[in-house]
Amino acid sequence: RRPPHPPRAPLLNPCMCDPQLPGKASFLLAVVLFVAPTGSGEAWTETTAGPDLLVPLTLAKEEKLESGSHPVSTLEETLIQSSKLDATLTQTGTSVGRVDAERIETYELRDVNDAYRMMANVGPPQGPDGGFVIRGINSESPDAENASGVQTQLSSIFVDGVALTQQGVRRGQTGLWDVASIEVLRGPQSTQQGRNTLAGAVHLRTRDPVFNWEGASRVTSGTFSRNEVAAMLNIPVSEVVAVRFTAEWAERESFVSYPLMRALPRFSDYRTSGTVQLRGKVLMAPPTSPLSSKLTWSYVERSPHRTGVFGPNADPRAGSFDDLVWLASSPNQQVRDVQNHSLAWENIYAVSDSIRATALTTYTRTKLGVDEIDGDSLRDDLEEDLTQEARVNWDGSWGRAVLGIYGSTFTAETTSGFERDRDNIAVFGEADVAVWNRFFMTGGGRVSHDAFDFSSPAGGNAREETVFLPKGGVRYEIRPDHTLGFTLQRGYQPGGAGIDTDGSDFSFDPSYTWHCELAYRKAFLDGKLTFAANAFYSTWQDQQVVLRTINPSTFRISERVINAADSSLYGGELEVDYQPSDTLRIFGSVGLLSTRYDDFTFGIDPMIAAGMGVPPLFSYEGYEFPQSPKLTVSLGFDWRHHSGLFFAADAGYSSSYFSPVLFAPLGSGIGGISVQVPQDDVVEIDPLLTVNVAAGFENKDWKLTIFVTNLFDERHVIGKTPGARQTPAGLTFVDDFLASAGAPRTYGAALEFRF
Repeated sequence: RRPPHPPRAPLLNPCMCDPQLPGKASFLLAVVLFVAPTGSGEAWTETTAGPDLLVPLTLAKEEKLESGSHPVSTLEETLIQSSKLDATLTQTGTSVGRVDAERIETYELRDVNDAYRMMANVGPPQGPDGGFVIRGINSESPDAENASGVQTQLSSIFVDGVALTQQGVRRGQTGLWDVASIEVLRGPQSTQQGRNTLAGAVHLRTRDPVFNWEGASRVTSGTFSRNEVAAMLNIPVSEVVAVRFTAEWAERESFVSYPLMRALPRFSDYRTSGTVQLRGKVLMAPPTSPLSSKLTWSYVERSPHRTGVFGPNADPRAGSFDDLVWLASSPNQQVRDVQNHSLAWENIYAVSDSIRATALTTYTRTKLGVDEIDGDSLRDDLEEDLTQEARVNWDGSWGRAVLGIYGSTFTAETTSGFERDRDNIAVFGEADVAVWNRFFMTGGGRVSHDAFDFSSPAGGNAREETVFLPKGGVRYEIRPDHTLGFTLQRGYQPGGAGIDTDGSDFSFDPSYTWHCELAYRKAFLDGKLTFAANAFYSTWQDQQVVLRTINPSTFRISERVINAADSSLYGGELEVDYQPSDTLRIFGSVGLLSTRYDDFTFGIDPMIAAGMGVPPLFSYEGYEFPQSPKLTVSLGFDWRHHSGLFFAADAGYSSSYFSPVLFAPLGSGIGGISVQVPQDDVVEIDPLLTVNVAAGFENKDWKLTIFVTNLFDERHVIGKTPGARQTPAGLTFVDDFLASAGAPRTYGAALEFRF
């Protein structure tokens, strides 16, 4: 409890993001009224005659449930590990989806993409060359085949503080063996997290070394020739130094059949997903010293299999997408694999009880090998990123603050002669200060300078820009475990430059979002039931779009990035965690989402348009963002008997959405020109409900788990590529052409030993 302070400044207007949209304002106002606190809330430590579900009970530490295998973690004690302001769940206005180590192990989650099913408004990529999705925004591009290397990512994955490159996100160190937690920060994180976080950020935190002996190993076997082996060893070298080593090997064949490719030299590599992941951590923490140092190194080799399937309009031998068959026979199909090294060195110095200095140095190197299935090598792509951050944190009765400086240098090059260099330097800060009674004001910002250079055999181009990204908000603490807050901040995707295929240079401006967020946190029943809700509204200006056009004289297809679109999105998330007893834990999440392109038009050459039978001007006004279902729901429970038996199940539901195909894909049959694809049933994905279960026996030395994913074998696709047909009425797009398939029912067993 903090002492009262003088009156604060007036509250920000919750509708100031867009005063001309009363419908959205009414939506936000309705949320405020819905979560308005009951009772006067005059004292945080008041007692009641009996349990009242409308008033949260006091979370005194001595009243916490002693739950054995299910420890209760109260809201005000749940530290957001990815917060540079050291905020707890009640203190942050960010919508956070969190999966801890217990849930990872219980539900047999193997990759970060598996964990997304337990979070509202978060979705996995549609294939190994796509991006994950936060609130309807793909981390790479809204259109699956219209991402450009000269653009930055819209959201990032951080592993122990290391920001993965684009190929690192696709095929990098995203395995979950010995991972302590996964946190998905929804919405812009540009102020604290910096670059590549306009849509949000994903943070994986692996377990640190501890000063006692630990060891674990796990063997897994399952359908589709699934085989996995993982091991961990923690060694206390001395009272000052501890080390932790982990290793993981996994292999699995695709659930898709390839009857026409079996004779090709690298067919086994094409259909098999293989992973080798190694990690070593060294912690030096002298008991009497204010300085601690942690060094983390990791290495991964990964080659995910593909999930594309044929439909009857691509080849009549495929009866439907449910046949899970790929009928291409070309020897030019690609096999892609990644080798990634990452290094993080974190030093923390406690200046005093209230001041802490942190220095974090990271380096990551990702090499992508692109070969053909007939054995030919096409090219190697290399991405390198070196970063340095230094920050100071203050924490006192007045509040909390952070001030830091950040620098990075990123290089990407290919053996075909293309190179991209992007340097960034930034100063950032944020403070959360008690201003009056139980009101807290949050304010901060980031000044970021970005320099980008692009070169190719056809020439080069460069661009620089400096931006300011502000953030402000207010929070009212009814009690430490019962808060209501509002945040306004700016999101940012840097601009860039490039060289077109015809040798002409181009540049494009940054894109920005203005983002409003309401946050509500509440705990009941001594922390056994926690409730976290967020509602948001964003406007997105100068959205970057990749266009492909054709030169009518040379018939050469060119590609460039333009600032073409303005859009908006709003929605919310509700996360609930309930532990009614020491043997049962229940979780649930619900996501609501509405997205819209407000202004997005472009044209192609009238002669080309006339020859193709399409209009020369395309308008996307009213289109939804691809991969943005209006409703996502996840429910699950975990029951554990004192004898060691356990059973867990989770179910996920997604309403219908549209595939990430705004423009005619390269494989649709019209030569790769950017032609508008209608948002109708040709690209619409049906609603889906899946159920997953895990059961077994556990004691202090070993655990056996039997698990089934997609229990009822729901055959489904997660993305569709339409075909194009010339008809007397003009160009027509057809369904049942190509698709990305979701996995059918799979099952397996895992045996784990530990000491």
